[in-house]
Amino acid sequence: MTTHLPTAQRHPADRILGAHLRHLRECQQEQPATVADRLGISPESLAAVEAGRSPMLRRAVRTGEGLSWARAYGAGRGAAQEWFESVDGHERHVAAGFAPEAYFDDGPAWPHRYQIAEREASRVLLTAGGQVLPVPLQTEEIEEAVWRATPGSRPRRRPGSALGALPGTGCVPCQVHRADLLTDSAALAAWRREVHRTRREAFAQRIENPGAPPTIVLLDEAVLRRHTGGRRAHARQMGHLVHLVETTALEVRVVAFDSGRTVPTERALLETGGEVLTVCLSSWDAVYENAPDPRLHDLLQISLDPGPSVDLLRQAARDALARP
Repeated sequence: MTTHLPTAQRHPADRILGAHLRHLRECQQEQPATVADRLGISPESLAAVEAGRSPMLRRAVRTGEGLSWARAYGAGRGAAQEWFESVDGHERHVAAGFAPEAYFDDGPAWPHRYQIAEREASRVLLTAGGQVLPVPLQTEEIEEAVWRATPGSRPRRRPGSALGALPGTGCVPCQVHRADLLTDSAALAAWRREVHRTRREAFAQRIENPGAPPTIVLLDEAVLRRHTGGRRAHARQMGHLVHLVETTALEVRVVAFDSGRTVPTERALLETGGEVLTVCLSSWDAVYENAPDPRLHDLLQISLDPGPSVDLLRQAARDALARP
């Protein structure tokens, strides 16, 4: 018998994997009852899994039944193996002494799973404390420079040249996942570029919606002063950010040097239905925790107001800020 946890106690792993399943199904316009029938479970049990209130998928993956779930969702062995890698990676982190209530997602499809979570969140806070802005805010020029500097990256090619003709319907990342292409290095590189593209599109839709709640970027002042990609490219990147702040619901808050604090690189707070996930992103994985990070709340409190923050961005766009 599957235990359905109260909403407030949903494990991050079940939330993220369940949302991935639901997205795969919706991309193919499949009804829940159809998928539940293939699995031999009730529609209510399937709904609990997709809503992140049941560990049934994780249990199935651990007991070798992941392939039956993959096939029920129109995928194959590659998808089943990818889920196994994600669940196994999580359990290895827990066994090493990390927090059991966190979810360490290092399966190859983790960037798309994060993208789904970000897209579905009602409120989003992103941090930028490293060399560059988060992916959805990068200009193509900066994104290309970052991509060229990433170990194992490949020259830009049209997605179709590496991914080939994709079967089925839905978003390209889901089609690749179902087609078992994530084990091919060239396809995986092209797929990651496609995930970035779809994440930018979804993020643009969020901030361009006049009725959307604020989407906040907490920006370390050092990012404004580092000339990532060269002086001109950096100035254009800052100008692009000014344009977004002036024309969309995006809000930027700068944490100034004189605050004595630094902003962590690539963290996110995602709020959905009153629940908050803190996500730590890297080039290799995403780590989800079922609670807000108090450090980010403190940084938000000491950050500059939106007006002075935008003034600094305008100076950076004019290349009028000295390097740190």
